[in-house]
Amino acid sequence: MWATELTAVDLHVSLRRHPALRGTDLSCSGGTTALVGPNGSGKSTLLRTIMGLTAATSGLIHVAGRTIPGELGKARDCSGHLPQRSSFQGVGVVVGVLVGV
Repeated sequence: MWATELTAVDLHVSLRRHPALRGTDLSCSGGTTALVGPNGSGKSTLLRTIMGLTAATSGLIHVAGRTIPGELGKARDCSGHLPQRSSFQGVGVVVGVLVGV
């Protein structure tokens, strides 16, 4: 098992010109972390921004000492994203994980 540090500082994200995250801070180090909250609270937006799938308006993100988006490729080497639905027709979640889809 390996530990990964994740830090987000004063993160702001807008989707279609509407603020989705405002001044969000997050700090996780090793182990398992759960991100919980009601629908529309920004959980998916936060995760997508950390993974570099959604652009932050401002703020800083560090994954395992790598700055997002500057060192996104290196940060992705030690992190993962498993969406609830696959965008590839006919590919199940388990298959998507195994082949890296």
